[in-house]
Amino acid sequence: MSAESLEIHVIADSTGETAARIARAAVTQFPTRRFTIVRHRKLSATSDLLNALEGIRGADVPVAVFFTLVNEELAALVTNFCRDAHIPFADLMTDAMRALEEISGIPADQVPMRPLGVEGDAGGGESEIRRWIIE
Repeated sequence: MSAESLEIHVIADSTGETAARIARAAVTQFPTRRFTIVRHRKLSATSDLLNALEGIRGADVPVAVFFTLVNEELAALVTNFCRDAHIPFADLMTDAMRALEEISGIPADQVPMRPLGVEGDAGGGESEIRRWIIE
């Protein structure tokens, strides 16, 4: 196993649990590496987001950024920052919202911190999740 620690910085306008779950799932595919997940939670102000990004840029280990931001301007800020700083990143929310905008015919509200029902996560497997209806 490599002794070098790698970091995944999770940036979120809510708790960061969605991105952290995806990060945990992704790192299982790299069993010989050691990862640390660092959460930057409840970031909805541009100044707080920029402070977090500057801290990430100054990291002394290799980093990747996973983010779930519902505000498209903040998501674009992170995307551009990571591209300019040559930091690998994954925008985990924008494409999902765009797909739902397309099939629903309406724009996303872009409101952070909305409660999320997790009943499907505790169910009996894939068939349970397929029947999960959000109203």
